[in-house]
Amino acid sequence: MRKGISPVVAVVLLIAIAVIAAVAVWFWVSPLTAKPATAGTAQKTISVVSCTISGNNANLKINNPGGLTVTEAELASADIYEAGAATATVTDLSSVNLSTISSISPGSQLVVTLNNSAAGLQTGTQYELRITGYPDAPFSCT
Repeated sequence: MRKGISPVVAVVLLIAIAVIAAVAVWFWVSPLTAKPATAGTAQKTISVVSCTISGNNANLKINNPGGLTVTEAELASADIYEAGAATATVTDLSSVNLSTISSISPGSQLVVTLNNSAAGLQTGTQYELRITGYPDAPFSCT
């Protein structure tokens, strides 16, 4: 008579292997099937439409194409970096008088005038406008 495992133990082992394999496949596939954001989800985004340097002034035209309002506090915390720089701030917008501006509503634009002798923006250089919680807005001045 040949010895081996009993049929009951073999069935239990096969079921256990099948369950473990199914769980492994589930954890591997589930991140690939995540639902994308729905069309109705408001997005935080800004862009710099133009930057023109004229004399000692640099005029930045900031656009809010997103679905959320950009507040005055968020604008006051904005910084301008050279593109790709990690910490080297060119200038910040906290020195700009924004007392007459409460926000930039969705679909609106704002022109901010900076004292360029202090800001030091140069034509042809790539910059990024960074506001916490928003994607970076790349631009260059003309």
